[in-house]
Amino acid sequence: MHFANSKRDEYGYDHHYYQQFYKGIRVEFGAYAVHGKSNSVLSINGNFHPVKNVDVAVAVSEVDALKYALNYIGAKKYKREIPEEEAWIKKNFNSTYSPKGELVIVNAK
Repeated sequence: MHFANSKRDEYGYDHHYYQQFYKGIRVEFGAYAVHGKSNSVLSINGNFHPVKNVDVAVAVSEVDALKYALNYIGAKKYKREIPEEEAWIKKNFNSTYSPKGELVIVNAK
């Protein structure tokens, strides 16, 4: 588990968030939250996914994976293709609607 972030709520409780990784690759849905107050742990919740002997060699490029995903979705138009929408998110969030791939480990049962 790697530390992700922390926050303190309006009642003074601290919430610390952790993300699961395997060989440096994020495990999708593998995360924990530790809740407490005054340096005491009150509760812990989350999901841990056992990962055993997963080959982490990349089998498909990010470009090809995104092409496959977009083709699978099959939308006629994406927000990033609408100039006003793309301009809005860039201005307000310094971001983009253009997708970015990320290699993750997912339990595909």
